[in-house]
Amino acid sequence: MSMVAVTLEQVKYSWKKGVPTIDIPKCDIKEGEKVLIQGPSGSGKSTLLSLLTGLLIPDSGTISVMGHDVTLLSPSKRDGFRADHIGFIFQQFNLLPYLSLKDNVMLACRFSPARMQRALLQYVSMENAAEHLLIKLGLEQQLRQNVTVSELSIGQQQRVAVARALIGSPEVLIADEPTSALDAASRDAFIKLLLTETSQHNSTLLLVSHDETLKHYFDRTILLKNINNAGVYDAA
Repeated sequence: MSMVAVTLEQVKYSWKKGVPTIDIPKCDIKEGEKVLIQGPSGSGKSTLLSLLTGLLIPDSGTISVMGHDVTLLSPSKRDGFRADHIGFIFQQFNLLPYLSLKDNVMLACRFSPARMQRALLQYVSMENAAEHLLIKLGLEQQLRQNVTVSELSIGQQQRVAVARALIGSPEVLIADEPTSALDAASRDAFIKLLLTETSQHNSTLLLVSHDETLKHYFDRTILLKNINNAGVYDAA
């Protein structure tokens, strides 16, 4: 029987007093489940992600990730919990151009002793862990040539961002519109790669996108309008 990885109960959040952006009575996501979250621009997707990662705290309700109620944690403990348990693929990747590919990947472990420990147990060193992921994600040639991030294509940069999100085997992986800059062929190849890697790591995947053509890749699609009773739109 699958464990529940993420639970939201009676979660409400308002940017403006009395005007809720998020009003979710109940939402469960199982451990290892691959879920597509959809909604138009301004429907609250970014607010929801910020709540799930503890960057925002709801006005009321509970948000549980891997059995931990993040709403009860102090800001510093939320930061630590997020670093330990959640891998994040940003829309703009947020890679550091002055660092090598391996150093960019290893950054996730620099902020998380737990992920560092998991990487060390599996690969002996963080360098080995980063190299293994980069090679597995098709960047062996670029790794050997010691190129910088700025020399990579958009698709290659995206693979570095995936490796950074996966290192240290976080239980939950969140991707925010990761395919928006890709053509159809590159988008499909990326989604297949992401699903394969998260399945091998048994990570729960939450991917936010407005692209309806991605639905068939996922175990389940959540339309934000179906779980969010707020009925208003934020700026993201």
